[in-house]
Amino acid sequence: MMSDFSNLISLYNTILNYIHQRGLEDYDDFSWKLTERVSEEFLKENFDVEKIIKRISTRFFKMNCLKREEFYSDSFGDLVKRVWKSPKKLKLPFSGADKQAIIHLTEIQKQRGSYKQISVDEIDSFEAIKDVPAGIVGKLGPLEIKEDQIKTWFAEIIGEPFTQKDWGGELRDLYSNRVKIGGKRVPTAFLLKGPGVKGTLTAARCGKNGDQILRLVKAYSARLFIVQFVGKIHPNLIDTLEAHVAYESRKGKQLLFCVIDGVDTARIFLAYGKMGMRVPKNRH
Repeated sequence: MMSDFSNLISLYNTILNYIHQRGLEDYDDFSWKLTERVSEEFLKENFDVEKIIKRISTRFFKMNCLKREEFYSDSFGDLVKRVWKSPKKLKLPFSGADKQAIIHLTEIQKQRGSYKQISVDEIDSFEAIKDVPAGIVGKLGPLEIKEDQIKTWFAEIIGEPFTQKDWGGELRDLYSNRVKIGGKRVPTAFLLKGPGVKGTLTAARCGKNGDQILRLVKAYSARLFIVQFVGKIHPNLIDTLEAHVAYESRKGKQLLFCVIDGVDTARIFLAYGKMGMRVPKNRH
């Protein structure tokens, strides 16, 4: 007969394995949250796993670009119930020691990484931007530069000779190991957005399925992730990008991310003479 803790581990592993088998990431510690909620509800004789999933508060589904109803299956619900009916039921509330033990099991032998947001001014490859104050570009109005041209100009500026043609399922618009920060090369993945997106760029407007940010961060060899747009970038996009980068950093990676809005896009292109003009160096 299993101990309480062994039963707890079995339920947790059942949920975690299901997540991984679906090709999903365990964002927001969803496997643990669902383990707790299922156990709490089952003790109350509420055995509707689908309803539990619909009511749980989590960013898991949004970050995986998945609807709640797409996650649940009858076979999963039946499996969870079978684990619950094993010889010895769990006792709640879980102790702090139990929870810490589970966290330890999932993190053991895993090096903690780190992540940080940087500004475009901190990237050596765009150092000439410091000579272009933001006030100058405000007079240019909205940038009407096609994405293909944006990609070409960025590739030329960073010295990247190899670019790929866009397609809906790609992980990033531009990838290069020639971007430099602090004098060192940093593998970088870009998500580039031109005037095809009208108004403010939000996370939901990145790709047909709103999942381009997720796929950008899945460029596994990259250490810097850049989202660029010719206009205003909504804070929810920055939050979403940070959340995905933070999760990837848990795999022992040292990651950076950066957003380049319309003002900084214009500053870069002006600084490198890509818009038919150069501006005088900023002496301040």
